[in-house]
Amino acid sequence: MWSLPVPRLAYLAADLTVWFFAGLPGLLLALIIASARYDFETSVGVLIVPAVLLVSLTAAFIGLVIGHLSPSVVLTGVLTNVTIFVLYLFSPVVFPRDRLPKWSELVHNVLPMKYMTELVQGALTDGLVDDLGLAFAVVGAWAVFGAAVLFTVVDRPR
Repeated sequence: MWSLPVPRLAYLAADLTVWFFAGLPGLLLALIIASARYDFETSVGVLIVPAVLLVSLTAAFIGLVIGHLSPSVVLTGVLTNVTIFVLYLFSPVVFPRDRLPKWSELVHNVLPMKYMTELVQGALTDGLVDDLGLAFAVVGAWAVFGAAVLFTVVDRPR
């Protein structure tokens, strides 16, 4: 793909767009099923669009940075699986914060996962998240960082 006469950032933008729209039906279906199963109501507001876009872009940027900086496909697989494993076992997304080790809470105050969850929850429900501004700021900072690293890596000559 890099050898085509198209700017690399255009390819990256097309890739991000395709994967965003490919993931959207799964997001909607999971929300519908979870809402029915756990009996909670959603109140979709204007913040849902920027929240989902920001969360999607941040996750894609971080994932693409890992993929582009990794020296091998096997290492990329290991890194992504370890990331998923750690996020599910030690994140305040799956378990309440008071049931996690103190070190995990401190780490997740810097990582974007907790704030990504708060963005989507806060945009879909009323009164569940206290400070959406902080969540937007942290996830936005991670998006800018991920985009800067990714654009630097993708735009370099090979």
